[in-house]
Amino acid sequence: MLGFTSSACRNRHGLVFLGLIAVKAVIAAEEGAPRPKYSPVERMATARLKAVHEDGLRIRETRRTLPPSRG
Repeated sequence: MLGFTSSACRNRHGLVFLGLIAVKAVIAAEEGAPRPKYSPVERMATARLKAVHEDGLRIRETRRTLPPSRG
């Protein structure tokens, strides 16, 4: 009898968990996709492009080359 009760309890927990996942999926679908942070015009602004380029150069300087792996 203990095995049956344990199995039924696990089954019930699984159904509750599945229900919560389904509810979250419905809520996420209703919210829609997130809005972009910048519009295409804002992305192409000269000041922004310059800042992004400078960040890329700064990151490139901090990179290091790894020795070839053996094997």
